[in-house]
Amino acid sequence: MSSEVYPSIEELFMGAQWLSAPLRKEIATRYEELGPKYLTDELHTDGRKINGCMQKNSAQDALEEVVDAVFNMLVLRFKGYAVGNILPSLLDAYTRLLAMQQAIDLELGEKQS
Repeated sequence: MSSEVYPSIEELFMGAQWLSAPLRKEIATRYEELGPKYLTDELHTDGRKINGCMQKNSAQDALEEVVDAVFNMLVLRFKGYAVGNILPSLLDAYTRLLAMQQAIDLELGEKQS
């Protein structure tokens, strides 16, 4: 499926060599399994169907996922697991995504003017 869709998983992975092999495999598997339900009727210039991820607010989606991750870390902490070394990374991701979201909102607002 991936090569028939824009963007392909290979295109998404371009320049992301820092992703570990297990994470790349998990992302690719999810894209392969879940991608078809997000296909749009819109075609890319090369004839491939466009995945809906290209039309979504990915920063907002990522923010929601980070909030879910922080919640799950709080639950794990409540259950007695040591999560102190993970939470700072998630909080940093949340702060950076908020800034990105604000920049995107500003950019979109300027384009609509």
